[in-house]
Amino acid sequence: MNIPAQDAQLTAEYVAQGWWGDLTVADYVAENAREIPDRIAYVADGTRLTWKEYDEQIDLLATALVALIPRGARFGMLLPDSAEFHVALCAAERSGTVAVGMGARSGRDEVRHLMSRSEATVLVMRESHRDRAALDHVADLAEDGWNVDTLIIVDPPALSVSTGSMEARRRSKRSRTRRSSRPGRARRGRTSWRC
Repeated sequence: MNIPAQDAQLTAEYVAQGWWGDLTVADYVAENAREIPDRIAYVADGTRLTWKEYDEQIDLLATALVALIPRGARFGMLLPDSAEFHVALCAAERSGTVAVGMGARSGRDEVRHLMSRSEATVLVMRESHRDRAALDHVADLAEDGWNVDTLIIVDPPALSVSTGSMEARRRSKRSRTRRSSRPGRARRGRTSWRC
């Protein structure tokens, strides 16, 4: 691929005009959360988020990503265009990770291809997608030869992080009494944050 060199003069002109800057979308969300925290930032499908709530959800997901994968690592994102989609993109910015977006209509083969090609072992999605449980999608990936180590569920109003191998998670589903010694770990192997 031949990418032309950046034109320093044009860049300086765009910065001087205020068209380009150093702030990311996540930075603007944080700024608005400080300056106008109670104003509505996002409205869609019955979901209303204030700037403060939007910023808090970004922080929660970014914190989970930092704990799970190193800077520069990729995570899969199987979400419709929604508040959660935009939260996940901003969380990638804050955590220094890379979101591998998959279209909401992506089929099984495309999801597997994108997850394996990007080497993502973390998947961010809602509790269900296209009338199928998130764990069913994870099971499909495993059946197709790609293991998801961590599933992050971003259904409002809570962010839930399922840690550990998905095989262990399926086994624990059969035995709901299993507990972990890690603080904050729920009975079903899931840590939840309320936003």
